[in-house]
Amino acid sequence: MTDKFFLSRGATPPNKFVMLMPTYGHTHRFGATGYRDFTLMSSKSSKFYEPDKIKREKYVKHLYKRLQREGQLERDVDRLVRNDRIAWGSSMIACKDADAMVTGNIRHYAASIEKLKKVVEPRPGEEIFGMTMINSKGKTILVADTNVQDFPSPQRLVNVSKSCVRVARLFGFDPKVAFLSHSTFGNPISKNTKHVRDAIELLKKEKVNFDFDGEMQPDVALNPVYQEIYPFSKIVGKANILIMPALHSAAI
Repeated sequence: MTDKFFLSRGATPPNKFVMLMPTYGHTHRFGATGYRDFTLMSSKSSKFYEPDKIKREKYVKHLYKRLQREGQLERDVDRLVRNDRIAWGSSMIACKDADAMVTGNIRHYAASIEKLKKVVEPRPGEEIFGMTMINSKGKTILVADTNVQDFPSPQRLVNVSKSCVRVARLFGFDPKVAFLSHSTFGNPISKNTKHVRDAIELLKKEKVNFDFDGEMQPDVALNPVYQEIYPFSKIVGKANILIMPALHSAAI
């Protein structure tokens, strides 16, 4: 089994982060050629590193508290933290030793998410969801949820849209949210569009500080040619955040 290394930037939050590395040598690919900028952390002993016993015990204590009523003994949790890179890395995040984690290169995202859910809680008031960033023809589009919930409720669509807006603003974008569907503004209306229309009504009641509209097809959301057809909408042809009605739609 290869070693599992995590790099944590030794600076004041939120500038510390963790990266999953199979071997020490791979850190050179990311420009981390020395220890001046990074602290090397590992769940296992190696010729380069001796694990931090205090941190590992802290992670085990944290995770055991979450899993002790799910059939897990403390020794089981200790084994999980030692041997599973997702458990180790997400424990670093949960215990404030890192702010972010990069993973998913050699395992399916669903497996990674299930492990993450056991260790960390989502940001208060937000959901765990997948977001894809698309850069095309000089425009950046954020798409969600692309990974987690099969068929989201109206409230989940609302929460995901707010989270995407927060992320868009971190990148300096002016968020314009389109709720997607096979239908455009009620044409046609079906049972599969109801949760999207309900989400839009919930957002209207909240009086949020960003522009949104829907339901609409993706070409209507992105192509300015449709602004003549739907002049009443601030989003048509201008959307940079696409909220998907279901996971299968996002996959397509």
